[in-house]
Amino acid sequence: MLILMYVHDSLRWDFVGCYNPNEANTPHLDRLAREAVIFERAYAQTTWTKGSGASILTSIYPQGLGMDDQRSKAPAEAFHMLRALREAGYVSLALSTNSFISERFGFEAGFDEIPDLFELSQFKDRPRRPSPAGRHSRENGGRPYITSRDLNGLFLSKLEHNPGRIFFLLWSMDTHLPYFDRDRLSEYDEGLLVITKRRIPETPKGTLTKLYRGMAQYADRHFGELVDQLKQLGLYEDSLIMVLGDHGESFGEHGQFAHAGVPYAEQIHVPLVIKFPAGEFAGSRRSELVELVDLLPTVLEIAGVPLPGDRINGRSLIPILRGEQSGRPWAYSSINSTSERMGIAALITSDWHYLHFDISESKTDFSKVAGVRSFLRWCRDKLLRPLLLSDRKLMSARADGRPLRLLPVLPHRRMQALRFAGQLRERMRSNLEIRSSWKEPRQEAQLDDRVKSRLADLGYFEE
Repeated sequence: MLILMYVHDSLRWDFVGCYNPNEANTPHLDRLAREAVIFERAYAQTTWTKGSGASILTSIYPQGLGMDDQRSKAPAEAFHMLRALREAGYVSLALSTNSFISERFGFEAGFDEIPDLFELSQFKDRPRRPSPAGRHSRENGGRPYITSRDLNGLFLSKLEHNPGRIFFLLWSMDTHLPYFDRDRLSEYDEGLLVITKRRIPETPKGTLTKLYRGMAQYADRHFGELVDQLKQLGLYEDSLIMVLGDHGESFGEHGQFAHAGVPYAEQIHVPLVIKFPAGEFAGSRRSELVELVDLLPTVLEIAGVPLPGDRINGRSLIPILRGEQSGRPWAYSSINSTSERMGIAALITSDWHYLHFDISESKTDFSKVAGVRSFLRWCRDKLLRPLLLSDRKLMSARADGRPLRLLPVLPHRRMQALRFAGQLRERMRSNLEIRSSWKEPRQEAQLDDRVKSRLADLGYFEE
């Protein structure tokens, strides 16, 4: 059986047609969704790629992994679920176009193979000419990365040489910064334009969303080509295919742009579509709260592999789909949660979106975190000063997960906020228990200038 996890980096849920048909245009993913399950309220466990990717692939929250900053490495022990899958006879392969999801940050512990796609000479079947998206990026000052078109070719080549039971991670960057028109698919028609992270605040929101919508269409088109290839190879029907975003994207909401910021809904509410083997559960939509840490427990149950131990925050989605279990009472997300501080944490329920700010005396300079600087200025001027520097924010939420409005934690809401704060403290205690259980000491990646440059192109390691 083929188990395919396809991650669209930074793909926001409401830019996918099966979630927002009036404004989004992703016909190929929508076609898959008709034969799959659409999870309407899926949440990422943090707002940036490395922490989210590590949580997805270990089923452990970032704080429990020690994924506190841009240099931290995932502990090898944490990939016990992927190891269990390999011990059951599955080959585990990854093709990631994001430098964070790579061997240098510890992800090799979960895979038989996770090549560095930026060393293109190792792939003999790599097209000699860059893709149109890559050419466009070069011509306009951006640096090219592997596009989803190229990713398809590499995937099919690897698949040809690895028949049988296989877990395959594909990580596409076509919906990530910088924003530019891929193959003239966007609605932006005012000439060539590349928007890097530094240029976002000065760019009209309409321009950003037009470019981003076109990027989602470009990624969707090549995802559709991949699905068509799987059908031609006779692999589609019995495969397990999971399509998701690792986090969302902001376009000025709450004073934030891009991602790696405060866990408001626009940065953590993600698309999640799962096609099960033989069309099981096909055509259903689920409104229960689910988290991305739930994916690997679901994979292991489908594969018939027992869960390896109890250092797991996720739970299988199969009992929910069979009506044997209800959804989560709340979803959890955070950023910059260390061994000493909760950082900025969110609890999302069916009715509320609660934010807790615990950044005092933190060793982390939050002004350097991508996407947070502009938010902190806005928060200071518009929220913190008027509310006497309250460290708690409570938001009402609609059923689709979009916050309606920010509510100060006034006396009549204080009990609700205190209950959420207590749940977050319990969550932090549990996270730190897992964090302290790793035998190996926390490690940091050693990065050369070339890797730093790649990550800087994506909005990280800003000076």
